[in-house]
Amino acid sequence: MNAPSFPVDPLHVLYLPVQSRALAAFAHAQRLGGRRESAEPDPGYVLHALLAALFGDLAPRPFTVQRADCAATLPLLPLLAYTCRPVPDLMARAMDASELARDCIAWSQVSAKPMPTRFPRGQRLGFSVTVCPVRRLGRGADLRAPGSEVDAYLLALDAAGRTAESPRPCLGDPRPEVDRATVYQDWLREQMEQNGTVRVLQTRVCAVRRTLLFRRGLATPEMSERPVHRIARPVAEMAGTLEVADPEGFAKLIARGVGRHRAFGFGMLLLHPPERRC
Repeated sequence: MNAPSFPVDPLHVLYLPVQSRALAAFAHAQRLGGRRESAEPDPGYVLHALLAALFGDLAPRPFTVQRADCAATLPLLPLLAYTCRPVPDLMARAMDASELARDCIAWSQVSAKPMPTRFPRGQRLGFSVTVCPVRRLGRGADLRAPGSEVDAYLLALDAAGRTAESPRPCLGDPRPEVDRATVYQDWLREQMEQNGTVRVLQTRVCAVRRTLLFRRGLATPEMSERPVHRIARPVAEMAGTLEVADPEGFAKLIARGVGRHRAFGFGMLLLHPPERRC
């Protein structure tokens, strides 16, 4: 039996103002604050859970929160996401959600702006993106378990025979220096240039931090619900300039996002004139 087909609208940038206090109540009800009372929830995971509760399979992604560095002090979190669904369709779907989830959105301020339907070949655009620069190891990995997800910088250190404590060579040390910013820039270029979609003309790292992400584990007969695990991952806020090589492929890249964990607040490409800086 073939899956039902739905009409696809042009891609829009969706603005969803999320009410911080209501979101905290939603996270508490969903037990997303961790086992310890002092544990802070992962905002990306909480927002992922909220979008799923409101919109189900129509949940917009990728998404990002502007001014995420001070999000904890904002009464309204400015969430941006890409979607092919009209706002009325999303709002109609949200009517089936719980009141607790619906109260998280300031519905009167929800809006959407259409993206261009086509980007000409050769067009240059500035971009900014928050990414989780990790690689998943395949079979044959020597120093780490196959299938594990590892910071791209740590893998570069492994390849150079260096450690995080000594990334730069001392006098007489023939091993190459490993620079975190350069590793992340190379990682981003690789992610964006695959399939010949764009040419990345320049990149820069605006900020780097490590954070604890929440992920659900596997359910067991002894547990009534899937346990929440915390995993440490790198976060890089990056920007740069690109040139469109494949207009159709570039449109798909925007809708898909960059890198891993795109459903949890990573990988949304925000476009702007190329002269803009971090």
